[in-house]
Amino acid sequence: MAVLRGGLIEGTIRWTSIRSALASWFDEGSFARHCFASLPDLDIVVAGLHDLLGEPRWRRVLAGLARP
Repeated sequence: MAVLRGGLIEGTIRWTSIRSALASWFDEGSFARHCFASLPDLDIVVAGLHDLLGEPRWRRVLAGLARP
């Protein structure tokens, strides 16, 4: 998170809607909460990935995540 925030403050990261002044105003915790608040719920992401990958690829992803 610190690298992302630093890049936004310095202006080297521009692919997000968070502007330099806002990134510099946030402390690290506030910045993280602001970023995570814009993410969709995990259930939505999982369902979307399942739809995108299809059943065989989805099972391979789950098997890879379950490995130690």
